[in-house]
Amino acid sequence: MQFGFGAPVNGPLSGPRDLARLVSEGEAIGYDYCTLGDHVVIPRDMEKKYPYSDTGEFPGRAGRDPKDVALAYRFSQFGKSIPEKADNGDCRLGSGDAAAIAADLRALRDLGVIAVDFSFGGDTAADVLAQMRQFRETVMAKV
Repeated sequence: MQFGFGAPVNGPLSGPRDLARLVSEGEAIGYDYCTLGDHVVIPRDMEKKYPYSDTGEFPGRAGRDPKDVALAYRFSQFGKSIPEKADNGDCRLGSGDAAAIAADLRALRDLGVIAVDFSFGGDTAADVLAQMRQFRETVMAKV
């Protein structure tokens, strides 16, 4: 399983200097990849034509063989900062302590998920990198 992180695309850490630091030091820490979001929202209904296809249709994975599609998962929040139970009473994926998160990651791996990435927060690049290091040592090392 590969592990990645989402780079900030807005706010004070989205400038070239901080982005370069986060990406290069993230790789040095041992993360496999970095993601940069380019769509904030994908609407349910589109009155205008989609500008990036010949037909104007949003592609939505049409025509792909499901065997050719790999599974990845993104955690925008995780750990003790989110409730352990979902609205339906089930355990919330990615909640709890490091051992619980590592168990969730192993379960995802066993389901065929090949890549997982995380959003780390912080006021400075140093704060974000410290969280990334701690997560690598306390969670990723147990998967």
